[in-house]
Amino acid sequence: MPEVGSFNDLTDAVYLALLPEVRPYFYGTDWRLFAGTSPLRHAREPTNAGPGAPVRDDRSLTEAGVHAGARLRVELLRPGTGA
Repeated sequence: MPEVGSFNDLTDAVYLALLPEVRPYFYGTDWRLFAGTSPLRHAREPTNAGPGAPVRDDRSLTEAGVHAGARLRVELLRPGTGA
């Protein structure tokens, strides 16, 4: 995985690894990351942007809930929704 400095970098890298199973800008709708049992929320979620619209989340990983040594997992919420 490439070096990541923000939550946006992390979701971009994971999104690319999940292609074509998920649609662009559908984090939280098609898929979600978890740190343990805690879901990691994207900046788009408290906005009215809705899925499919680009919204950056430039929080640090720590601010987003990802701490050193964290084991992350991906959950496909709507598998097979990609191209």
